[in-house]
Amino acid sequence: LLNHAAIKSFAQSLLYALPWNLYIASGEVLEQIRKEYIEKGDQKVKGYADMKPGHRTDFSKQSQKNMEAQNDSFSKFTEDPKFEKFMNNVKHMYNAPVVIYITLNKGYTPYNVYDIGGFGQLLMLAAKDYGIDSLVAYSLSTYPDVLRKYMKVPEDEDIVMGIAFGYEDDSIINKFRSTRLPLEMFCHFKYKFE
Repeated sequence: LLNHAAIKSFAQSLLYALPWNLYIASGEVLEQIRKEYIEKGDQKVKGYADMKPGHRTDFSKQSQKNMEAQNDSFSKFTEDPKFEKFMNNVKHMYNAPVVIYITLNKGYTPYNVYDIGGFGQLLMLAAKDYGIDSLVAYSLSTYPDVLRKYMKVPEDEDIVMGIAFGYEDDSIINKFRSTRLPLEMFCHFKYKFE
């Protein structure tokens, strides 16, 4: 899987900077990370991340409207009693057998962030080629101290994203479909002079 994605990733980095590193957690290491995530979740320890996601008010007005619509849709969906199982899965890191963490060396640029987004997507598409499902989730990287402890991620790297890999089950969350903007809201075709 990693070789497949690496071959496809050669063109994905500005000036071939390749600013990322991968840390793959599975087996006993992932179980220790999961155990500490569960403990912190049970203790209501507020998560944080190396790369700050920003507050909703930091986003454009259109993005805020999109997020509000998404939250409304998701809130209605979560009223189903079966949804409690999903929230438990979040704390258990979605019960994934493998989580890949992508880091950036400190001093990265917005282009580097774009690069790893593309690289992360390639990993997910390559996994799908092998019949493996995946999920990017902020919650996977909200305790970087735990990840550094078990994955030996140096302090000069920011843990930017975690991607869980495994096989989709019949959990209710897998039935949720987020709303999408109509194409004309974000795609602007210009084919003649006005």
